[in-house]
Amino acid sequence: MDMGAADMREADAKELAPGYRRALAVYWKHLGNFFGPDATLADVTYERVRDYEAMRRKKNIRGQSIREEVAALKRAFKIAIRRGLIHRDLEEWPVIRSDAPHPGRRGKLVPMADLVRVLPRLTEALRDELVFAVLTGLRREELCEVRRSWLRKVPEGWVLEVPGVASKTGEARTVAVPKAALEAFNRRADAIEGEALFPLQDHRKAIATACRDAEVPRFTYRDLRTTFATVAQAGADLASVRDAMGHADLTTTNIYLRGQVSGAVTAGKVVEAAMVKAGKKKRRRGGK
Repeated sequence: MDMGAADMREADAKELAPGYRRALAVYWKHLGNFFGPDATLADVTYERVRDYEAMRRKKNIRGQSIREEVAALKRAFKIAIRRGLIHRDLEEWPVIRSDAPHPGRRGKLVPMADLVRVLPRLTEALRDELVFAVLTGLRREELCEVRRSWLRKVPEGWVLEVPGVASKTGEARTVAVPKAALEAFNRRADAIEGEALFPLQDHRKAIATACRDAEVPRFTYRDLRTTFATVAQAGADLASVRDAMGHADLTTTNIYLRGQVSGAVTAGKVVEAAMVKAGKKKRRRGGK
């Protein structure tokens, strides 16, 4: 069995998010380079997986990434067992430990005052995209998958139902869509013909230019997601914020304290209120 091809076919059959499938192809490229193009499951042993981890760590690859790559191997075993090609998994898989968070990859807090200075310097389409991003906390790859059909009305307000196939973790979740985000969503729905309301484009130069003109530090989509989490925690319980963001590494306590739809809506409204407050301060001061 071609291990990588089998895993990729299953991902296609499940219609997993394009970003996830691209990442999967990269995982199997690294695995293929190490084990060889003609390798079979018989070549995958505890010791060889350990050797693979050591090789990847020598290249300064983080444990989190290596674990995702090894998870692809584990899926290949499960696929082969389902097909009756083999009868059992490895007796033991090495434990791939995570590294400490990289300070340069954690994302930084974008002051709302900075954000409202930048937004007027962007095109309407990009402005709507960034507003929707910071008010929902969506990952960039999830933002690019947003569809009209995801939006629905609930008693607490408007929410976005992110399907598992579009989520990094593969789990569906509910995300709040406060008023400003809803307005951005509707403008994009009216202006764009395709299914994806925020199609993937490289906006780094446009954002950098706007930040320079506004005389504020440059920020990224990851920073907007960090901002959502940081600001939301000031007014919503942590479990609800984590649910809204779709984190997979919840502690046991958080599993038992999962926020409901109302909590997710609260998290979004807290972030929106901070943005509105920053905008009012800017107008009073007559800032750029």
